[in-house]
Amino acid sequence: MAQAPPEEGLLHLPSKLCRKDLKPIPRNSGQIGVLPNHTPIAIVVDISILRIHFNDQWLTMALMSGFARIGNNEITILVNDAEKDSEINLQEALRQARTRVKAINAIS
Repeated sequence: MAQAPPEEGLLHLPSKLCRKDLKPIPRNSGQIGVLPNHTPIAIVVDISILRIHFNDQWLTMALMSGFARIGNNEITILVNDAEKDSEINLQEALRQARTRVKAINAIS
């Protein structure tokens, strides 16, 4: 279970992490599930959604790509940006998405 809330795009998940506390980590070539005593590995984290069981509730975060290191029963995730679902302004996100789609369509 995560012991500290994410800060500034860095999330550190300590030992005793198990499948029920962390949904698979999204990466550019699919998802990777993590169990205790997982083989050490470094992966690229894709732009995606991450779900973690934290303080008896599920924390959902939008990740803006980065890296994750898994080893010694710890996971460290470092991303360019991360935002908790509770902090996302849906109307602003939709407005930004529409603006970007218009810009892409203008150059196509």
